Amino acid sequence: MRDFSDDSSSAYKQPWSAYWPKIDYVSIDDEITRLGSFAFAYCSNLTGISIPAQATSIGYRTFYCSGIEYARFQGNSIKEISRGSFEGASFLKSIYLPSSVTFIDQSAFHGCASLTTVDIPSPDLTYIGDSAFYQCRKLNSITIASTKLAYIGANAFYQCNGLTDVYFSGTRAQWNRIKIEETGNQLLLYVATIHCADDPLPAPDMTLTNANNGKPTITWTAVDKAEQYEVYRSSDGINYSVIYQSSGLTYTDNSAAAGSTYYYKVRAKNANSTGHFCDAASIASLAAPAAPSLTLTTDRSGKPVLKWTSVKDATAYEVFRSTTGAAGSFSIVRRTSYLTWTDTNTEMDKTYYYVVRAKNGSLCGKFSPAQSVKCPIVLSAPSMTLDLNKSTGKPVISWTSVPFATQYEIYRSATGADKSYRIIRRTALLNYTDTTAASGTTYYYVVRAMRGTGSSAIYSRFCKAQSTTSAVPPSTPTVTLRIDDTTGKPVISWSKTANAAQYEIYRSTTGADKSYRIIRRTALLNYTDTTAVAGTRYYYVVRAIQGTSPNIFRGRFCPAQSIRCAAVPGVPDMALTTDIDTGHIVISWSAATDAAQYEVFRSTDGSSFSSVCRTAALTWTDPNTENGVAYYYKVRGISDSVKGAFCKAQSIAVPGVPSMTLSNDSDTGRNVVSWSSVACATEYEVYRSANGEDYQSILRANTLTYTDLDTDYGVTYSYKVRAIYSVSPVMVFGSFCTPNSIRCVALPPVSGLTMSTDDEKGLNVANWESVCGAESYEVYRSTDGETYQRVGDTSELTYIDSGASEYGVTYYYKVRARNSNTVGDFSQPQSIQCVFKIIASGTWQTDYPIAWAGHTGRWTLYGNGTLVISGNRVTMPWFKKDTVPWDAYRDKIWSVVIRSGVANIGGYSFYNCSNLTRITIPDSVTSIGNYAFYECSSLTNITIPSRVISIEDSAFYRCGLTSVIIPDSVTSIGNSAFYGCSSLTNITIPNSVTSIGDSAFSWCSSLTNITIPDSVTAISAKIFSDCYRLTNVTIPDSITTIGESAFKGCSNLTNVTIPGSVTSMKLAFSGCSRLTSVTILEGVTEISAGTFSYCSRLTSVTIPNSVTSIKSKAFYNCTDLANVTIPDSVIEIGSHAFANCSRLTNITIPDSITTINIGTFSFCSNLTSIAIPSSVTLIGNDAFYKCSNLKEVYYSGSKEQWRAIIIQNFNGGNGGNAPLDSATILYNQTEPWR
Repeated sequence: MRDFSDDSSSAYKQPWSAYWPKIDYVSIDDEITRLGSFAFAYCSNLTGISIPAQATSIGYRTFYCSGIEYARFQGNSIKEISRGSFEGASFLKSIYLPSSVTFIDQSAFHGCASLTTVDIPSPDLTYIGDSAFYQCRKLNSITIASTKLAYIGANAFYQCNGLTDVYFSGTRAQWNRIKIEETGNQLLLYVATIHCADDPLPAPDMTLTNANNGKPTITWTAVDKAEQYEVYRSSDGINYSVIYQSSGLTYTDNSAAAGSTYYYKVRAKNANSTGHFCDAASIASLAAPAAPSLTLTTDRSGKPVLKWTSVKDATAYEVFRSTTGAAGSFSIVRRTSYLTWTDTNTEMDKTYYYVVRAKNGSLCGKFSPAQSVKCPIVLSAPSMTLDLNKSTGKPVISWTSVPFATQYEIYRSATGADKSYRIIRRTALLNYTDTTAASGTTYYYVVRAMRGTGSSAIYSRFCKAQSTTSAVPPSTPTVTLRIDDTTGKPVISWSKTANAAQYEIYRSTTGADKSYRIIRRTALLNYTDTTAVAGTRYYYVVRAIQGTSPNIFRGRFCPAQSIRCAAVPGVPDMALTTDIDTGHIVISWSAATDAAQYEVFRSTDGSSFSSVCRTAALTWTDPNTENGVAYYYKVRGISDSVKGAFCKAQSIAVPGVPSMTLSNDSDTGRNVVSWSSVACATEYEVYRSANGEDYQSILRANTLTYTDLDTDYGVTYSYKVRAIYSVSPVMVFGSFCTPNSIRCVALPPVSGLTMSTDDEKGLNVANWESVCGAESYEVYRSTDGETYQRVGDTSELTYIDSGASEYGVTYYYKVRARNSNTVGDFSQPQSIQCVFKIIASGTWQTDYPIAWAGHTGRWTLYGNGTLVISGNRVTMPWFKKDTVPWDAYRDKIWSVVIRSGVANIGGYSFYNCSNLTRITIPDSVTSIGNYAFYECSSLTNITIPSRVISIEDSAFYRCGLTSVIIPDSVTSIGNSAFYGCSSLTNITIPNSVTSIGDSAFSWCSSLTNITIPDSVTAISAKIFSDCYRLTNVTIPDSITTIGESAFKGCSNLTNVTIPGSVTSMKLAFSGCSRLTSVTILEGVTEISAGTFSYCSRLTSVTIPNSVTSIKSKAFYNCTDLANVTIPDSVIEIGSHAFANCSRLTNITIPDSITTINIGTFSFCSNLTSIAIPSSVTLIGNDAFYKCSNLKEVYYSGSKEQWRAIIIQNFNGGNGGNAPLDSATILYNQTEPWR
């Protein structure tokens, strides 16, 4: 494959260059031996490439700016990766080079921003050229197999910020012999970890255990690249010697003496390196314990109890058991750390053999001599249950069988007291009925098992006592029958009988003895047979029962009685109407089955009903009703004495006549019909007529007013209203009110609205037809056809819209008429697309990023002052002030629209566009360049899209912005970015911002408060200087430095808290003339030079114990500072630190100070006393200059020590430190104000 050119006009351009964007796959024949220069450059959709095995070289920039994510080498023939071969392949993620590569030329992988790993397996690589991996920002590791590598060029790994590991197959000495150019390779030289073949191996992880023989067993984890391991042992933890060398991962130290403790450690080795030792650990070699002495007994239940003696060094004991003799087969039955154990898993009358041995860890001792024991027969207590005989009510005692028992004894007591029980029966059976028990008496019973007779008999323990009461049979009840008057069902009632808990009701349809079946069991004294069928005769008997299941006792049946089941009338269907002549309410109903008569009930509240009529007819007219009152009715049928169910209640009322008024709406002039509320009306019906005769219904609704929209201007209309009572299924119409009329004064909607375009400027023009009665017209506009805004008023029939400013946008319009009384309805909306006249236009070519190179950006300036910037995947260049394409038209630009696809706003783009009032920025923009909106003084608002990452230097310098919301995508704000935005009152800085440049908000004189996010670690110099309306600032704990003059001149700032994380703050608050208090939190170590100078109203300051240095002029000219406490942690007070603090009256110098520097307290004219420690050896010139009221010096040292202090007094006389000469020196004294 030949070399190609990057020049589009060259004859050597790739034949497929016209199809770059469409190439997503390339198949290269195996016979191709060379890939030419620029062969696949700019193939942005090519995702991968397979390089044939026969290929021996790759040309210059073969894959330049391509979209490949992977490159696979099929063979090992390529010797050289040529200059720029993969340069700009920003999607390439990893690369495994052939083992034949000896030379990687400069910029081979420059700009491969997604590259994370590089593997160079070639043993013959000698050279990595300049910038070979320049800007491979995600590269984290590189593997180099060659020990022949001699040179790594300048910038080879420049800006490889993620590089952490380099794996080199050679030794450390071989790596150090490589000539690595320092320029641009600091990450490789000083940050990345270089892993060499002879680096010490890591320490393995070791564990210690005891083997079955008690000897220490050492086990360790495998170490990568280890060839063998060494085990070292020590008896004192100090002196170690090797005891084992092997490639294994475990070793048992069989030479360890029993009972001794040893220390062990392990390390790995290979041919090149010896590894680190693991942490040493100790373990004892265990000794086998002696045999314990065993004794055997049995407990009360006949179970064997084993006890043995304690054995030295024993950590546990094991018990073994046999049933075949001392020489028989033993198996383990217990493992315990105790010296006794009861074997509960044995059988009576059986012999067991036992041995015990001690264990020390996993090491087993000798067995004890075998011992045997025969388990005696022990009878267990039976389990007893009590019941009652269902015929006699006598107690029945039952119990469970007990092994080896031959008989059982039953004892009874009338009280349950221990000594009150007497035997009542001895039997071999498992139950007994106590026929001697008296009815209604409670008895207590116990049972025990026995074996044998006479004095040789053995007994079990008694079972737990239980009690029961002998039952008394209930007597026979007396029964009566009747029919329920509402259901017609038989009701059976009976008398209460003695000793009865419940009653059983039986029924028959024939009365024959065996035909009765139980239908109910109840504790009540009556029962309604709801299952009885109307017209059928039934026979009933009842008997009493006592007790609960299973102990139920039944009395005798009463004599049988019979009764016939009656029919229940059906439910009639009711309808309510009114009599046309009298207006009375008429109740009608359908015939109900089995009904002989009907009963009508009435209510006025729907809940309290009373009977008003009883008749055999199917209709009744209620003569006693009033209009305006709602009545509720319900009807039921009656048959003999049985009353049927009521039908569903319904209501009805005759509503009254409403009182009507007519008026014109004050805004629209429409006819408004209003009427009074009428009792019992559920809705109202409005009728209208244009001639006073032919009325038509126009409204039926539950409302008291109606605005009539279907009227014509100037026409007189008549109206009347009536009330309606409508509660389904009843509807009653009331009488109409007296008709009345009114003239319509509403303006009709505008008609004939049309839209057109102004020929001169391309502005939108609306025209419409005249409306009768209109004095003016209102014009409304929308961009979505839904939300409209009023944009103009005119008395003409045309309107030219100069405010519709976005080219290509469709605008919607509607118009309505107006006069002094009202406004009319809107016209039908009309739309038009904005097509302004083009004043100027042009293009530019994108040159960055490389993948977008050659893409075209376009700009067009329209007659209304709108500049439209567009393009697909384009970036605006970083213009210079005089190279902006639209520079000649800056004063004509009123608005800017940037279309989606533009990725940035270039530097100087809208520099000094003083008439620019609005701008639309798409979400595709990620950065705003330096000076982009410099001195756009008419720009008051801007929306920064959510993908912008950086706002560059002076981007909004002296703009007219009033508020700004910075999205949480922004990470950096450049120097002077918002400098001089004097109308800016509010700004929100999100937590995504990590850096804010110098003077970023200087002279934002309307800014009143600011919160610096936790993501920022440094406050830059002059960042808020001269923001003289700033009253509040929040400094987070993340801040470590406050830059020089950061808040200088913020004359309305009254208080500030400085977090303990701050390390420097030179001149930070200088000139904050209204600052009254300062809180410096623990952790701050330095109050920097001039920090609070000229804070003339500062009255107090809290200096924490963490501060060690107060720099020069720190509190210079703080004229209201009356007192300050300097902590003992301060070791330095700089020159003029408290100069001209004219209200300071006394001060204590801590013992940590040795020098009072030049001018420290000069011009402190109210300073009357000072405490100076004996640690001071030098007082600098002018330290107390002009301290004319200084009277007393409290000096903690002696007179001789005071005289030894060097006090500089260059000016002599009243100058220098003359006030010290006139003050009284109080030796060996401390200040009284502490």
